[in-house]
Amino acid sequence: MEAPVFDLPGGVRIAPVAQADAASLSSLIRRNADHLHKSAAVAYFIGKDFQGRGIVTSSVSSVIGYGFGRLGLNRIELQCAAGNLASRRVAERLGFTLEGTLRQSEILHGAVVDVHVFGMLREEFKFQER
Repeated sequence: MEAPVFDLPGGVRIAPVAQADAASLSSLIRRNADHLHKSAAVAYFIGKDFQGRGIVTSSVSSVIGYGFGRLGLNRIELQCAAGNLASRRVAERLGFTLEGTLRQSEILHGAVVDVHVFGMLREEFKFQER
């Protein structure tokens, strides 16, 4: 059975990398696109069975390349819970800059948590080795 493909605004197509159950699927979305200001945010969720394999890093790298290349974006943002060290490492590995912390801005598993905001500009992406 072929994995489903989801069409999003702006010509973005997203497909899970594995098909099992909803808790195990990896997904990546482009959200909050602001075409006037040429910016967008990426978010991702991945099941525990698929963590630690480089799937998120590779997927986010492809999406930001698409955003800066095909969509002509100038800025891409990535947010993660302050305690989510794996997501922080993804952002840092891809060259995102920690721009700040939104204090107590999200409820995660019933607890209020801080959220780190990372950003990358088009000119920063061009100089990265891919």
